Amino acid sequence: MNYELTTYNEILLMSLRPWMNNYSDTKFKELHTETKVIDTEYNPFFSLEYKKPLTPKKKYYSQIINNERNSFLNEKIDFISKITDTDERFYIIKKIFKHLNNLFKKTADCIQENGFPYNEVNSTNQDLSNNVYIFHLLKLELVLIYIELQEHFQSDFEDEYLTYEELLEIHFHEFDNQSFINRIENTLETEIKKIKVQDITEKAITQNCFKIIESIKSKTHINDLFTALANLNLLDESSKKDFVHVFSNRPIENKIEWIGMKGDLYSFILFLNQEKKLDDPNYKHWITTSKIFQLKGKIDFSESEIRSCKPTKQNEAKILKIVQNIRL
Repeated sequence: MNYELTTYNEILLMSLRPWMNNYSDTKFKELHTETKVIDTEYNPFFSLEYKKPLTPKKKYYSQIINNERNSFLNEKIDFISKITDTDERFYIIKKIFKHLNNLFKKTADCIQENGFPYNEVNSTNQDLSNNVYIFHLLKLELVLIYIELQEHFQSDFEDEYLTYEELLEIHFHEFDNQSFINRIENTLETEIKKIKVQDITEKAITQNCFKIIESIKSKTHINDLFTALANLNLLDESSKKDFVHVFSNRPIENKIEWIGMKGDLYSFILFLNQEKKLDDPNYKHWITTSKIFQLKGKIDFSESEIRSCKPTKQNEAKILKIVQNIRL
């Protein structure tokens, strides 16, 4: 497999370096017009909302940078998704991340060595403004590639889950206050379903809830799910009412105390999502998990703590079987 982002390397080190291309605006307009748009063939989790390119040079470079990102992700996500061997899939993902980390360094070095701080993007010097725009777009596109792959294959990603802001801080020593990259709140496969916040009693906790997909219609099936988890000593009978409410998209009065290991809870939520048993159009299952569950002893945890958790091997296969056996 080719791990290269050829166009990005050309921009950083070779013939596409922006300061080497002294074409006229007319020439850049022609190049932009001739460049075929490559669309996404995968379901994106994030969107990039960068400054609109207003000069012919910015428009051309924006197009080829965006095309390279889409082409790379289209190919890699499709290829990796078809690999059934866990070790092979993990090896390929790690190779891609290693290559991306190298590109982060090259991009950071180029920005620093050439004096391209982002605050010069609106410079009256058009050449400087163009170059700053291009390299910071390249930086953001690389980060976007990283977090898209991380999100698509999070079950294979054993290292700490890194956010967009953390990647900028680690590789570029930057703190983004403009939120150029944002999680897409639309469903990735179906139409948007807005979650309405309902008024609940003073005793109830206002929070998101899970909802089992519509084809699992019977409340009995949710009860069976609870019983199977309780039989593994992962849930206590006192949590049954709230558990049923959570998976019926209803508010709960108390957080559910998960008496098993945190890794078991991670596996349960991960498998529910992977096996498409959740109606989770906004892909907020880790946020929701941190809001509705507590660990034994009524200990709270954060979204990042559960998202970056590792499964407990002892119960992983049993939990997967329980999830797969939810009747449709």
